[in-house]
Amino acid sequence: MLNNRMSHLKNQPVRIFLADDNQGDCVNFGKALSELNLYSRLTFVNNGEQMIQILNLNETMPPDIIFLDVNMPVKNGYECLDEIRSNPLFANIPVIMMSVSNAVETVTKAYTHGASLFICKPNSFPKLREMLRQILAMEWDINVREISKNDFYMAL
Repeated sequence: MLNNRMSHLKNQPVRIFLADDNQGDCVNFGKALSELNLYSRLTFVNNGEQMIQILNLNETMPPDIIFLDVNMPVKNGYECLDEIRSNPLFANIPVIMMSVSNAVETVTKAYTHGASLFICKPNSFPKLREMLRQILAMEWDINVREISKNDFYMAL
């Protein structure tokens, strides 16, 4: 199920960081992830500022993948993404931007800020689980900034 990037440390969990201020979405994300039977470790925070802080605390063991909600208090997803991409230690980590909106300007802004993928938050638990399964099965060994705009948006 996992690609080379996410299984590079044998017997180590896939490290997934999630920033989302909606606690219900965080709980559902964790449940969906657990149902995938993937050896993983989920860390979640409530905003972009906390994400930057947790990344800096984990410089030697950065996450394998980051999920960022677009609309969060303190520091939104775009601002957080800009900081992630400007730090050479984190610049090549796949970053998945998420929003309930799939407006063209929202998706385009995520793409121009350097996100690896944009997802419209699924409206059901089975769709969330399937979306996570697909995302975690992707080949993230490619340069995360070379995703074509045609392959950038995912919805179920």
